[in-house]
Amino acid sequence: MQVHQLVYLLINSLSSAGDKLLLYALPVGIGLESKDVRSTILMFLIPGIAMRVSAFFSGRIKARVGRSIEDYSKLIVLLAFFEIILAVLLINASSAEQKILFCSAFVFLYAFAKEGISRIFFNVNIYKEVFGNLQYEKIISIDQILQIIFSFFGIMLASYMITKDMWALSLAIDAITFIIFGVGLYIIKKNVNKKNIKNNTHEKKNIYKSNSNLNRELKLLPYILAVIPFTSFVSCLFMPYLSVLVDKYSLMPASKGILIIGIVYTIVAFLNLGFFRYNSFRIKKFVLILIPMFFLIVSLLFNYHPTMLSCFLVILFSSLYVSTFMTVDYSIRNNLPRSELIDFNTKALQRMSNAQIVSCGLALIIYSSINSRLIIMYVLSVCVLFYTIFTFKKIVSVK
Repeated sequence: MQVHQLVYLLINSLSSAGDKLLLYALPVGIGLESKDVRSTILMFLIPGIAMRVSAFFSGRIKARVGRSIEDYSKLIVLLAFFEIILAVLLINASSAEQKILFCSAFVFLYAFAKEGISRIFFNVNIYKEVFGNLQYEKIISIDQILQIIFSFFGIMLASYMITKDMWALSLAIDAITFIIFGVGLYIIKKNVNKKNIKNNTHEKKNIYKSNSNLNRELKLLPYILAVIPFTSFVSCLFMPYLSVLVDKYSLMPASKGILIIGIVYTIVAFLNLGFFRYNSFRIKKFVLILIPMFFLIVSLLFNYHPTMLSCFLVILFSSLYVSTFMTVDYSIRNNLPRSELIDFNTKALQRMSNAQIVSCGLALIIYSSINSRLIIMYVLSVCVLFYTIFTFKKIVSVK
């Protein structure tokens, strides 16, 4: 591994730490500040809209295949510039309403650039451009180890900042990681082998005929395309606001909730590192079926009877979904040729953002009612039934 490749892994992991810090500090902080969980919900509704908007740029992304690193590095630095401005405004804001406004502006820009466009193209193809013919699974394993470590510190810092009521500073800290990441990418771009980009641009057309096992795995993509928005819908009903909810239900302080999420996520992520050693078709199919199903069941359990145990279970299966399910998902979709991969990522992003918008909009209405838990229970019950009858049947038929 060359120096510029190692540098990329380090700055990418540092960026992940900033992402985790922001993910837990900003929405939870604004929810506690306003004393209303709906403020937290808004911090996830707006990104859903931003990701939906970013999907319209997939055509332009396709046309700039060879400049993906340079384009993305400039976009990240520009985002950091706006983030610093909004951080200053947020820290000096005198009312909760002003803070909600500044936070809303930022999460839109953040989701558009860091979640939307990167999901369509950057996150997958950057590895191929920087690392060339190095084994993809090996690079991903190293990258995951570094991201787990850095993300853990990001989550721990978020918990500390919530405890000390310093959550507004998370924007400034995240901006620093963005600048390092963006400038680092621009420098790395000069060291990227142009042959890697050329080979990655003209991929083989007979991929479906080259491997029978791969052909079976690719048949799972329609299922994945259906499950991602479905799980996103269920999750956005309550999961992003879990730290605020456990504080509301008097189970534990929000900062402690973030701490537990960080610990469970880190343990699950480390255990998931060995998954590529056992990635047979049967195991992948098993993971794709059961993890979303168990996540639905424990989600229903938590909203029916919120306890420390049900809270732990929903954190556990949410972590399994993020780590194991997404590992399987990307290990399958990454075998698509580049143009088809961009199309698939665009469809997945559109459906996920649509589900997030609908779910967060519904959550805003539900949490305005005194019977919010009861309503969510009914919605989740319908989701469990729907998943069992339709989705389960669809994937089992894939041989």
